[in-house]
Amino acid sequence: MKSAAQPERPVSSANRPLANPGSDSSKQRAVVSSLRVAIDAQIISGLEGGAEQYLIGLTHGLGQLEGDGHRYDVVTANRDVRWIESHLGANTSIVPAPPPSPLWQDRLPSFVRRPLGIARRGLRRLLKGPPPKRPLQVPASDGLYESLGPDVLHITYPSHFVTTSIPIVYTVHDLQHRHLPEYFDEDSLKWREFMYPAAFEGSEAIIAISRWVRDDLVFQYRVPPEKIFAIPSASPGDAYRPVTPEALKQVQKKLDLPESFLLYPARTYAHKNHIRLIEAIALLRDRDNVRLNLICTGAQHFHWPFIKKRVRELKLESQVRFLGFIGSDELRCLFHLADMLVFPSLFEGAGIPLLEAFGEGTAVVCSDIPPFREYGADAPLYFDPRSVDEMAGMLRRTSSDKELLSKLRNKSRQRGLLYSWEKSAAMYRAVYRKVGGVSLTPEDQLLLQQCQQ
Repeated sequence: MKSAAQPERPVSSANRPLANPGSDSSKQRAVVSSLRVAIDAQIISGLEGGAEQYLIGLTHGLGQLEGDGHRYDVVTANRDVRWIESHLGANTSIVPAPPPSPLWQDRLPSFVRRPLGIARRGLRRLLKGPPPKRPLQVPASDGLYESLGPDVLHITYPSHFVTTSIPIVYTVHDLQHRHLPEYFDEDSLKWREFMYPAAFEGSEAIIAISRWVRDDLVFQYRVPPEKIFAIPSASPGDAYRPVTPEALKQVQKKLDLPESFLLYPARTYAHKNHIRLIEAIALLRDRDNVRLNLICTGAQHFHWPFIKKRVRELKLESQVRFLGFIGSDELRCLFHLADMLVFPSLFEGAGIPLLEAFGEGTAVVCSDIPPFREYGADAPLYFDPRSVDEMAGMLRRTSSDKELLSKLRNKSRQRGLLYSWEKSAAMYRAVYRKVGGVSLTPEDQLLLQQCQQ
């Protein structure tokens, strides 16, 4: 097993030979006239950021591909289906997963359960030992997926991989733990180094959300290139109601937004780099007498206490606001109301906010990292995300130049035309057909070739 510390990886693999997109795997499967796909969507709305928008976009895109006899069962966490049910097509349906069976102690009355828990924790401290660790093992399917009778199982979240007799398509969003191991605890790193190779080996096909992630899989884990299909994500905006002038006014009033502001939608993970962005805002105020307002959205956990403390230390409460998680319709309005999207993340596999900005025609300034270059080309302006001074300079330049902002908005709109979930869903369908043993059309073969170029 490799250690987390790795040498710098190559950026491109342009000379890699293409696999034969029409060839089947070594396992013999019967050719069928229709296809049934189970899609893992067992997340909790509001807590998973880009993963939620990815699933909404994919479900919406597949719903546009009707008339081929295929069915898609979207398996959700039992407690919440509202976030995705309005995005279903005639060929898609929701299957809520049953809640896990409660442990015996959870069935006890609360007046018994609470003191029992206190006593257990006290005994553990008395014995000065940590709770016992379970051995690392790949979980087996509990039978829910098998009960649906799918030809293919699409696992969309790394930690949800299971062993099953159903052929698996496995989405990989990034390998951040190999690039920024300092943001992971020891147990998390061990789990990833155990689970990822098992998932790569146990999957029939792997979806990478960018070419950069595809190349990283080959470099970091030696995954066979012919097994990986790079399929671009897109803005989920098409899945939502159109933005109207009335909606913009309502959101402006409800959130009490300043007339001019920068937007950064991201959960408060450390690698999202909120603190350097806040420091850049303070630097502009103190050094250049430039006052910029920043609106941040996204679930507030993990690194949030450190961010909140830094805002107070820099006395930026009147300029920097964190709204927490907000609904997708309101977020789309924020993209339209903002002067620009600022995206200073240290690491991404793609970057859904970037695609959302392109879809809404929002000007973009962002980190100079390979996936952003791949998706954005010359549409955004780039900065070094580890340099507060460079970030501040870029924000000053763009915020003071209305003509430049107008050009950036036009470039975003043009870039957004290249991506749509309907186009990407056709690529997913081609992979599903290949893995499920369905005869490929000439269009499928062309799409598969494009996914491996």
